Amino acid sequence: MMRTLYIASMERSSGKTTIALALISELVKRGVRVVPYRPFMYVSSGTRDETLEIMLELSGSKEPLEKICPIKIEGWAVYVDMMRKMTRSDILETVLSNWRDLKSRYDLVLTVGYKSLTHRILGKIMEIDIAREIDSKALIVSRPGSEDAIGDVLAAIELAKARDLEIIGVIFNCVRPWMRSVVDEWCRMLKEENVDVLGVVDEYLDLLNPSIRELVEELQGKVIVGHDKLDQTYEHILVGAMTPDAALRYMRSVPNKIVITGGDRADIIMLALETDTRAIILTGGIMPSPRVIARAEERGVPLILVNYDTYTTISKIMSASGKYRKGDKRINIVLERVTKSIDVEKIIKKIEEK
Repeated sequence: MMRTLYIASMERSSGKTTIALALISELVKRGVRVVPYRPFMYVSSGTRDETLEIMLELSGSKEPLEKICPIKIEGWAVYVDMMRKMTRSDILETVLSNWRDLKSRYDLVLTVGYKSLTHRILGKIMEIDIAREIDSKALIVSRPGSEDAIGDVLAAIELAKARDLEIIGVIFNCVRPWMRSVVDEWCRMLKEENVDVLGVVDEYLDLLNPSIRELVEELQGKVIVGHDKLDQTYEHILVGAMTPDAALRYMRSVPNKIVITGGDRADIIMLALETDTRAIILTGGIMPSPRVIARAEERGVPLILVNYDTYTTISKIMSASGKYRKGDKRINIVLERVTKSIDVEKIIKKIEEK
């Protein structure tokens, strides 16, 4: 008999959702009645995160969204209001009540953490305490961006032991090519600590980055030219806040990119148009000159006008990375690639063990 698995990390954007999608798909194939559960979720005002809908659709469950995500906060005003109103006991009872109902009707409640095991929901209760209270085992997902990652993983394991939370193993996700040898050594270290590594998933940029069309929606941008090129994706982001000489060197060395610059930087825009550029995002609401628009149309590169400053634009683009939308082609890539890199059978066995 199965129970609850909590997919956790020690940082945001580790790929918990990606691993959850892959596991749901494989569990459904094996006839497991699985339901996704995300106790806490924060989204910016006016934005829509379709992740939960995709998880539900993949699992075949018909649960309402408020059942599988009992504490959903939309915007800072709501966050502050809920901080004032909800006590630690309120949060815990809300999460436990929905979890008990789901557990009674499904083989497995696949729970996805929000941020990290040490994150305090509304500043009141840590995620690790939620995981323990819902009688869960935990799977740690780590996205190794530096040598600090293994320290964070080991710290999470030690914290879990101290809080009596069973860790079934670790998945290293989005491993860059130059980190692979380091991760292999970490796997050896964890084996010596009797910690199972249940998967090593390579970085796939086509899983992380949204299409240009999705960026337009996220940024509420206006497409000046290039409407027929919006379904492309990209690999790199380059900010055009440099001298033309420096910009040209960088742009030539960075392929398959989007360039972010002001609409008044005709020099940067023209240079970007002569290199491998998927789109140019013009910040500050400044329209470029007719000459620039004509050249972009000739080169077939979308020009996208946004009203945000550069910092806000980059923040929103980074926020969009890693999100999935209904009908997103990247979901199929997840199911094809990620499931081949994780040990689903061993994960299931460890969940079932008493």
